[in-house]
Amino acid sequence: MRRRRLSEVMSIEYHGDRQVLICEHCEERVDAPPDSNPLDALKAYEGPVTDAGPTMWPRPADFIDAPVVFRQHYCPSCYTAMLTMVVPKDHRLPADGLH
Repeated sequence: MRRRRLSEVMSIEYHGDRQVLICEHCEERVDAPPDSNPLDALKAYEGPVTDAGPTMWPRPADFIDAPVVFRQHYCPSCYTAMLTMVVPKDHRLPADGLH
């Protein structure tokens, strides 16, 4: 088993071909199926870009043709935000996850 710190709030453990995300806030362990993106195992919220806060440019359409959303992956136990993005709506996480 190998554990790697990804951020202040998230670590990952590798158990062979299995990956387990760990919330550094509450120690919740989120097991991802083999050969999957471990972030897909987290709860997620998607909403308008304005949900990112008042300092976000409110009109992404001025710069990009695709619809843009605020997306946040969070711990299913304590709801700590683990990954927050403002991305085109059809943006998917890389297939290799967090390697």
